[in-house]
Amino acid sequence: VYALFDPQDPVGARSFVLVKKAADRLGVELIPGPASDSGKALDRGKTVPDRADAVFITKSLAFYSPKTMKGIIETSQALKLPLSAESPGTVEMGGLVSCGEDFYSTGRQAARLVKQILDGTPPQVLPVESPHLLLAVNLNAARSMGVELTDDTLKLMDIIVR
Repeated sequence: VYALFDPQDPVGARSFVLVKKAADRLGVELIPGPASDSGKALDRGKTVPDRADAVFITKSLAFYSPKTMKGIIETSQALKLPLSAESPGTVEMGGLVSCGEDFYSTGRQAARLVKQILDGTPPQVLPVESPHLLLAVNLNAARSMGVELTDDTLKLMDIIVR
């Protein structure tokens, strides 16, 4: 799996480390694709190594400009490689699958916590909350790659792009 990540971005670099650990446990080869800006990300995304069976994009601002993401998705589609990312928006753009936080839900969650603090609740008594994660799949991308998804798999999805 060709993994695009930004070594300069603490979130992207940490995501890569976690994905690498999971890949090692599963016996999956992870091919690093470091890029620290959108131009390099687009170049890296367009030069997928021949041995890659899929493309994974970590969370980083370097990869999520529309031009960069479109170029990476078009390359993965042309190579018939499944593309997975941490943002559900990539599925709407043509990526195959994503698992990531619902940014709107996270924003509402943050606003609710800020309101509680502004209303006088001490921050230290507020519980730690996790973001709501969304699973998304693009059936058009799946069909174009010959990937068949079972009804049981589709039932797990929060977002299905048809």
